[in-house]
Amino acid sequence: MIKYKYILLVFFIIVSLIHSEYVVKNVITAPTDYCYNGSGCEFTYVVVFTDNEGLGLSGCLNCGLLFYIYSKVGNEYLVRLTATVGFGMANTTLMITDDTTNSHDTVFPTPVCMEIPYPVTLLQPVSFQKYIFANSLDLIDTYERFRIMSLGFKLNVTKGVKWTVTCQGVKCLDPSYSSMNSDMQFITITWESPVMDPAAPVALTQPESFTVTFTDSLTRSTVFTVNNPIANADTSNVEVSIHPSPTSTFVKIPNSLNYFVTVPRNFSSNMIAYNAMTSALEVSVPRGTLVYQDNFTATMLYSNKIELQDTWRSSINFYSNYTLEYKDTNATFLGSLSSPLLSPLYTLQSTLQNIVDQPTYRIVTVGITAMTYASGNTSILMNMGGSMFFRLTPPYPIGIMDGNYGSAIGQYSLVISAFCRSNMGFYYGSANPASYDVISTTPDNVIPDITKVEWVSLKGLTMVIRITASDSDSGVAYIQIGQSSKSDGYKLFPSDLISGTFKSGVFEKVITLEAKEIIDLERILIFDQAGNQAMIDYEFKSGNLYPPFKIFPYAIPLSDFQPSDTFINYFEFLHNDIDCTDTDFVNTLVLNFSTPNNQYRKVFIKLDHDKDYTAGEWDDVYKAFVINFKIPMNPPPGPLFYNLRYPSITLSSFDLVQMIGSKAELRVVSQRGGDRMPPAITSVTPIQFATFLTWTIVIEDLINGFKSGIIQIQSTNDLQPYEFLLNSVGKNQSLDTYVLSIPIPSVCRVAESYQIVYVELEDNGGAKGIYSRGLVIDNGISPLLYLENEITVLNVPCTTPSSDITPPYVVGNSVLGIPLDVFSNTRLVNISFQIKDADSNISGRHIPWCRYYTLYQEFYIKSNSYTQVLANHYIADCSTNLPYGFGFPIGEFYISIHGYADDVYNVGGNEWSVPFQVTSMFNVPIIESYLPVYTDEDQLVLFGRNFGEILTDIAIHISSNSTVNYTANAFSTVMVNIISIPKSNVPYDVIVYVAGVASNTLTVVPKVRQVIVFPTPTPSFTQVPQKCAGTPECSGKGTCTPTGCICSEPWFGIDCSSRVIPSQPPIVNSSSPQATTQVDIIPGSSDSQEEDIISLTTLISIVSLDEYKFDGTLVNSHKFDEDWVFTNSTLEGSQNLRYLYETQVTRYSTTTNITVAMEWFRDSQIIRFADQDLVMNPSTLKYNITMTKYHFESNLNRLQLRMYASIISSESTVGSCIYQDSGNTTDSDSEYIKLQVNGNSLYGRFIKRAIVDTRITAISTIVTSDTENESTNQISSYLAIQIPFYSTKVHIDPDFSILVDTKPAREQPNSLCTDSLDSDSLTTVQLIGIIVGCSLAVILVGVALFIYQYRKHWTWGVKIRRVFRLQRISRKI
Repeated sequence: MIKYKYILLVFFIIVSLIHSEYVVKNVITAPTDYCYNGSGCEFTYVVVFTDNEGLGLSGCLNCGLLFYIYSKVGNEYLVRLTATVGFGMANTTLMITDDTTNSHDTVFPTPVCMEIPYPVTLLQPVSFQKYIFANSLDLIDTYERFRIMSLGFKLNVTKGVKWTVTCQGVKCLDPSYSSMNSDMQFITITWESPVMDPAAPVALTQPESFTVTFTDSLTRSTVFTVNNPIANADTSNVEVSIHPSPTSTFVKIPNSLNYFVTVPRNFSSNMIAYNAMTSALEVSVPRGTLVYQDNFTATMLYSNKIELQDTWRSSINFYSNYTLEYKDTNATFLGSLSSPLLSPLYTLQSTLQNIVDQPTYRIVTVGITAMTYASGNTSILMNMGGSMFFRLTPPYPIGIMDGNYGSAIGQYSLVISAFCRSNMGFYYGSANPASYDVISTTPDNVIPDITKVEWVSLKGLTMVIRITASDSDSGVAYIQIGQSSKSDGYKLFPSDLISGTFKSGVFEKVITLEAKEIIDLERILIFDQAGNQAMIDYEFKSGNLYPPFKIFPYAIPLSDFQPSDTFINYFEFLHNDIDCTDTDFVNTLVLNFSTPNNQYRKVFIKLDHDKDYTAGEWDDVYKAFVINFKIPMNPPPGPLFYNLRYPSITLSSFDLVQMIGSKAELRVVSQRGGDRMPPAITSVTPIQFATFLTWTIVIEDLINGFKSGIIQIQSTNDLQPYEFLLNSVGKNQSLDTYVLSIPIPSVCRVAESYQIVYVELEDNGGAKGIYSRGLVIDNGISPLLYLENEITVLNVPCTTPSSDITPPYVVGNSVLGIPLDVFSNTRLVNISFQIKDADSNISGRHIPWCRYYTLYQEFYIKSNSYTQVLANHYIADCSTNLPYGFGFPIGEFYISIHGYADDVYNVGGNEWSVPFQVTSMFNVPIIESYLPVYTDEDQLVLFGRNFGEILTDIAIHISSNSTVNYTANAFSTVMVNIISIPKSNVPYDVIVYVAGVASNTLTVVPKVRQVIVFPTPTPSFTQVPQKCAGTPECSGKGTCTPTGCICSEPWFGIDCSSRVIPSQPPIVNSSSPQATTQVDIIPGSSDSQEEDIISLTTLISIVSLDEYKFDGTLVNSHKFDEDWVFTNSTLEGSQNLRYLYETQVTRYSTTTNITVAMEWFRDSQIIRFADQDLVMNPSTLKYNITMTKYHFESNLNRLQLRMYASIISSESTVGSCIYQDSGNTTDSDSEYIKLQVNGNSLYGRFIKRAIVDTRITAISTIVTSDTENESTNQISSYLAIQIPFYSTKVHIDPDFSILVDTKPAREQPNSLCTDSLDSDSLTTVQLIGIIVGCSLAVILVGVALFIYQYRKHWTWGVKIRRVFRLQRISRKI
């Protein structure tokens, strides 16, 4: 409903301003809120004004404080303004001023100003939903809520209200949907203890009831009192267990304190755990995780990181009888320092070593000393210009040049712009940030610019975005679309260039919205290579244009969301009350919304235990969204908590229950209880033998069972740990022993110690615990929590130390394949090199890595092979396919090698100082991926690169059982759309040819559409009509369905009363796209009810292309002459005939190419156009019309492509009837026009969709009768296809058939007939009046005599005269 309000508002604005000097071209935002002050409403808009006077737009005299002119392009102004109206009023007059300070009254329609109801009232009692031990991070945010509640308030409001919600007596979170057009508000509440020292508790109580206050923008408050349903728990059965045990006198750090808290399942209080550090009186709140739950109890695990040496103590707090109680764990721990191998604290020092200047870039080398890889990997953050950041996460051993674990020396060379305008910020690991002077002598201080943003929406929240940008000095570094607290948004780099140069060009990319993070797209940032930044913003002044979207296209905006029982009109889990004991279960959610945007959107679901969402998509067969998701084995029994995301809205299962009832509950059963505890190591026994070391490890997971894991053991001298991959195959998954062995090196340099540094264990239900160098990561549960102290270190002495402190070295570099085109299909670089050592043998375990780097880009490759030649001689290979565009725009890249080592752990690195050259041709098409395609679909969308900009240059080769070439239907340089391909249930290969150049071969694997078995009864997603057309319904030749008649072959039409007449191929005109068809209907045939031969002749042609203003005023008319270029494009051996016509229309400097493909179908065939399956009946004539860019006078204007259709029958005009009918078809989303003469018709179908700028867009057709050439055996009409404003290309697809009708025209209402007494045209109603008023016998005799005389003069030349007649008509139009 809100969308219609937007459309209506825009319509009123356009209509009311057609006589104004300043015309509103577009309203980008429209309000749906109540007033926000005491005197009336202030509606804020972002509007595009067109200045028709050319006097300029300077301001607004009565727009209040808000009037910003964002930009001016030509005579168009982007403006943000405030329109003010009084209560109960609508519309306002804005006094727009021009550059001469003259004011012009402009009527600006606004919605009716409505006052917020006060006091606001409840339409139904407050609803309650308890969060049963919910863990969802989406919901928990920064607080641990062991027990929280969602309250549902259904209020008497119909517009958006910006509520301020406060609670007295409880903790009240912000309402989930506070400023939406909503009558339902969900408030999340919790009870939290204050942060305090467990040793000094404070007496607190909870009230038996609390209040929730809604305050509107006028500061008026309405208070609701709610009974307190919890905070009165029975605490007698609370059990707490501590790890390490309370008897421990100290805990090695870094480590974690862990305590399990078990309570009755109906425990009605929230619960908070606290840890306190005695010396600093610092209190921390550990995160709690539900690890076990059955029908009677629930167990939470609280883990707290201990990283400082101090005395720690802990307690558990909850409410009993509304009074805060403290359960002291009676555990006090003194932290003591652990071994250096586990310490997360280390010092790195970096220095600027060198700067090498090249013509277009600089190489900055940073030296790093005292490197300690305590976490195995590190991170680098580089800052250019104070705002442009590049974050790198190189793996071990990238950057290391010399040394070992305790004293590694590194070097990092970075390629930056030659136009740097400020110092470079450099952050390496946990080292202090450093700033280095890299300012250029010719710095670029000019900000880059974005001049155009375009996009095309595709299925499944995917879009092609195209941005025109420039930076004259250093060039564009990247363009960032949107951002959030967790994501940098989407980025376009110089490698995404499709035309121009990286200093002034067009960038294009395919991006897809994922559910991990809903990104706000209202801001687009651009950075140049020197670090200068510019921004365009949807809300605030931002250069010379605005982003075309505020959120991801087709992601539902918050303003369109109404959390009510009408928002979702179908919701069904296909399975419920599921027994998941010891087994996973794949369930399906089928849902639909009141106003879905079907194929362009996605829905996502995330269960409480999951980290990521599972996506679902629109199913075109079931007309609903379908999500398949997995429930892991042994979940917590009862209703599972989940989140449903319908971008950009997230609804919890508790919100959904309040909106649509118990259908939103996902109920599961587990006979063994709910296990979310990951596997744990219960004991470790290290043993040192003469030549090797062993660790005997016991792993336990009693319910779900241990599945797999990783354990790393490291030496204090070695930068690279030993890694063991564990698998439970053949083992007892509940409890079993695993033995890890490491050989003691035969040579050494110093004594060393070995210790477990990393453990990752996962069970069969997906629960995972990770321990890394003393710290717990990921879900906060350590797999070592049952171990009382740190794992014992095995110390290995060095009896005969080696004096070798020099690492191996690189010799014999070989690089093949350079230079190469990094925009081509073949980007293979063959890199090989040799490693030698003069003093020690080389370690085959330390495999070298290669770092490839260029301007602000880099990637890493582990050597594909490491082959021993001699004990001190190895050969390595780092060959790889370079990423697309790597090395562009500077045309060069560099390579460095790291991580090779000798057997006494001297690790080395090598920097190749010579750059490697690349080229950039942009002329080879590359297929990278495709939109998912199903076995019942005949459309394929390919994504890739360099598909070109000329449609006729593109051909697609598809190979399965046979090889056929196809032509692209819609395209961009990164996308190709192919329609009418054969449906396939087997994989097939695709190749794209652009101007004869072949792409790579991509194998397409069609998906098999899911067969959904609905619970009884089967759902209906559409409204069932009361009755279908025809008497009887569907004329007895079809089935009445909710969408209308489904006709049995060969019948069709809205009432199934028509049947296709097979005909010979049409007679085509080689000078213009005009087709004439002649059909003889023989007496006695199934197509005839007459005694004589009836000859039918039809004419179809294209007349003109006309441009109209929005008010219907004709702007330009381009009448088509007979100057078309004709090509017979019928394929050899094809049953269908195909003819191609091409012409041009030039307006100003723009030439519009118009291509008409006329295809005649001999047999029935199904084609696909604009995501719609269309049945082509035998003898159907289809027009496929494509037009390139047209020069519109205004973006509000539209085009009409006028066609002409006519049918003439050989039957006498005496006693004949004609009838014209039009409307919507029932078998496809189309309009139809039916021109009927007696019992025969010319039927035209116009699909109500066009492909406009590669987007599927709704269109319509206007039918106008040609009364000048009308008689009762001939009927003609003009068919005006309405084409909206477009930028690059439009594609439409009408078709025509000749029918025989079981219901003659005389029986149709308002048909036009002639009678023997009067040759003038009379309607059926008029004829009935004449018949009633006269003698029936006289009339019949007169008619018989007339017909007899007429037929005496009938000749065989009637066909020739009829064809000449149609030709004369065609010349007239």
